Amino acid sequence: MSSNVNQLNISAVSCSDTFNFKKSMLICSIPILFFFIESLRVNSFASLALIIMHHFNINAYLYAKISSAYLWGNILFLIPFGILLDRFSSKSIICTAVLICISSNVALGLSRNYQQMLIFSFIAGVGASAGFILAAKLIKEWFPPRYLAFMVGILVSSAMVGGILAQTPVLYFIQHYSWRMLFFVLASFEILILIMSLILIKDSRNHQIKQSAKQSVFQTIQNFWYTIKCPVNWIGGLFASLMNLPVTLIGALWGQPYLQTVDHLSAATSSFIVSLMFIGVIIGSPLVGSLSDKFQSRKLFMILGAIASLILSLSIVYITIKSTIILATIFLFLGLASSVQSLGYTVVSENNPLHRIGVAMSFTGMVVMCGGALLQPYIGMLLDQNRLVGAAEDVLQYGAVDFQHAFTVFPISFTIALFLAWVLRVKGKQM
Repeated sequence: MSSNVNQLNISAVSCSDTFNFKKSMLICSIPILFFFIESLRVNSFASLALIIMHHFNINAYLYAKISSAYLWGNILFLIPFGILLDRFSSKSIICTAVLICISSNVALGLSRNYQQMLIFSFIAGVGASAGFILAAKLIKEWFPPRYLAFMVGILVSSAMVGGILAQTPVLYFIQHYSWRMLFFVLASFEILILIMSLILIKDSRNHQIKQSAKQSVFQTIQNFWYTIKCPVNWIGGLFASLMNLPVTLIGALWGQPYLQTVDHLSAATSSFIVSLMFIGVIIGSPLVGSLSDKFQSRKLFMILGAIASLILSLSIVYITIKSTIILATIFLFLGLASSVQSLGYTVVSENNPLHRIGVAMSFTGMVVMCGGALLQPYIGMLLDQNRLVGAAEDVLQYGAVDFQHAFTVFPISFTIALFLAWVLRVKGKQM
């Protein structure tokens, strides 16, 4: 590729001679914590599925729309937040985003009908859209290049910790308290994040970064144009989106209902097995980042992760597994394999200069969120479509064949991800 934007632009990060790991980690931990809380919230829709469907008397498709509304809020506002982040201070952006999320959490807890949950879930996604790009930009500002893949792995892992807590812990919480109380508790934690942001978040640590906040409107438009015409940004975003589908489809929504229906497991056992997938991503993300740094190759590990995910997804969809231990092991390894999604973000970050990193990472996040936003309701539609053929009008009556048919999206998606990793071409040593 002839464009300079496609070159491995590690030198774009201007690191100070006196790098302070503790200070950098403290500053970056705030948006990472925010990203973690929002991941807990969106993944909790899996634990809330049967309860909310009963409470509002809705089917799988309508319930999936509540979850996907959150993702659409992410998608539509990732680019605007990315542009604002390249022009204004990180502190002002994160405070605005957290305030939106606090308000939406309270509103979700007070919702009285399906329509209200749909609207407030969308608003929540709007605020949450700033979390990832804030963390990604601050990581690139405050850490030298040798930490980049590792820190992006930590960022992805933080979302997976939220995914774990959204399974069994959230299930027990809503059983002992209520689903409404869950949203109030999340709002309380985000109030603490707001206070920490006001006190601890510091903006640009060098003149080059400060200058990027003063871009003209023309420069902003130009940055966006360069971002969308860069093939690496599309490939990295699409690869991360496809490899993230186990999280957005199994972990965030359909994992527990699938295991309860197909494998006849209890709610507690199902949530535990799904949480193992998140543990796999937690372990794999920083590990894959470190190994790809050590072997100086992103592409190799992207290919291996896609192949492993394809094999594991085929075993889940087409093989009847009666052993809970084997099933749990497969979910754990699926998490490990799909953790290579973090390399998609890393490739985008490395191939865009610092003054364009906000819009580039927001574009990548938008592409990633599109996968879940489109396929969550699509799977719900497939489930309802097959159920209605021979089943009574009961929103909870789904069979193993229904899930098997709907889950064919996984091997198809991983095959496409493998192709994208294979054709990826970036100049520089970290191919």
